Amino acid sequence: MGHIFQQVHLLTKDEEIVKALCALIKNCLSSDDVLRQRVSREGIAKHLVALIRPTDGSPSSIKDDVIIKATGAIWNLCGCAEGRETVSLEGGLTPLVHLLRDSNNPEIIDKVSGALMMMCAGSEKDKREAANLGVVSKVVWWVIHAENSLTIRNLCGLLAILSSDQSVRETLHNDADALSSMIRKINDVIEWEGGDPKLKKLPDFL
Repeated sequence: MGHIFQQVHLLTKDEEIVKALCALIKNCLSSDDVLRQRVSREGIAKHLVALIRPTDGSPSSIKDDVIIKATGAIWNLCGCAEGRETVSLEGGLTPLVHLLRDSNNPEIIDKVSGALMMMCAGSEKDKREAANLGVVSKVVWWVIHAENSLTIRNLCGLLAILSSDQSVRETLHNDADALSSMIRKINDVIEWEGGDPKLKKLPDFL
């Protein structure tokens, strides 16, 4: 992993190099809190967040392949408290929310919902900010329309964290049709998965 810290400047270079380096960072951070903490202190989070922050205000200015690799690395970095705090301090929450609201790419939604789930689970401030940025209705939309069960589980995990706030639950109940459609979809996924204990709790909780 040491050579990555020497090559961090490459995160601003050629697209193929950026994607390869993001994938390497993601893989190295998959299960190592020590490396996550070191990455948090070495300034890499700033470069990863910059990769998903559009320069012209539109997510369409960034190629999906780059976003997928960068958000995957951010998700894994958020696996430790220091990583989550660093991504938040670098302003990572807002572009992640914008991606979930605006992207039509299911693979991006999978990575972004995972990263947001980790950030919101570790910070009341981030949880409130994500809800205030209007992410809840889009999470519901994606639960209803997503086809990949793992993506749906990530989205449901994010929704479970957000809906621990009473105001979010009230927002959900204000659109009874969407809520009913989402619960039906969750129950379908539970059936596909042979019974997921975490997902089973969500419909009753909502």
